[in-house]
Amino acid sequence: DGLTGLYNRRSLDIAMAREGARIKRNGKPASIVMVDADGVKFVNDRFGHEAGDAFLRRIAHILRESCRVTDVVSRYGGDEFVVLMPETAIAGAQRFITLISRKIASDPGFQLGSDTKLTVSLGAACSTETGSIEDTLRLADERMYEDKRIRKASRSNQHQT
Repeated sequence: DGLTGLYNRRSLDIAMAREGARIKRNGKPASIVMVDADGVKFVNDRFGHEAGDAFLRRIAHILRESCRVTDVVSRYGGDEFVVLMPETAIAGAQRFITLISRKIASDPGFQLGSDTKLTVSLGAACSTETGSIEDTLRLADERMYEDKRIRKASRSNQHQT
């Protein structure tokens, strides 16, 4: 990917096909973590596209530095990322989510101005839950959107009190 330096969607598709074949061959699990950068449009509108791009590059850097050599980190779409984690059960993927969440929460680079703290929404799934790598990606995506809904509701409740 030109902006983030991560693998692109096509590279992810190839890696997922290989991992799917490996799962069928040896039965070992693989997990997928979906990451969505919350509020990129807001950042672009309020602070400019350069700030939005810097936000995406910072997320990419944190993901890359937090992964193992065997993990595949890619930009999935405009503001979404996927981490494919071979031979990783759901507990390992959930530990990874906790690590990423803590790193982002403590990183001053995610504070824009005095009133804007940038966040990410995360979801994880494991092939042992779904049976296929494609279904694992779909489940991780669903869980990421659930995390996004919870975050949005939490922010709404904070503004009402």
